[in-house]
Amino acid sequence: MSFLYPYIYFIAGSFIASLLVYLKPNRYYRQLKAFPPFLLATFLAEFYGNYLSYSGKNNLILYNSFTVIEFCFY
Repeated sequence: MSFLYPYIYFIAGSFIASLLVYLKPNRYYRQLKAFPPFLLATFLAEFYGNYLSYSGKNNLILYNSFTVIEFCFY
């Protein structure tokens, strides 16, 4: 069984799509400039968390820490 769940592919796709806004020099998209790094951090946290879970290791500290970051970002 693979440790990559389907929602990780959606996060990766969203990150790739958000790069179009990130690289486009437009003053109307200023508030969206923080979103691609956040999506990348989400992808990495979910990827590593799923890997830890698949390996049988504890991922509680990772998800608790990232939940605080997510809450502050939103």
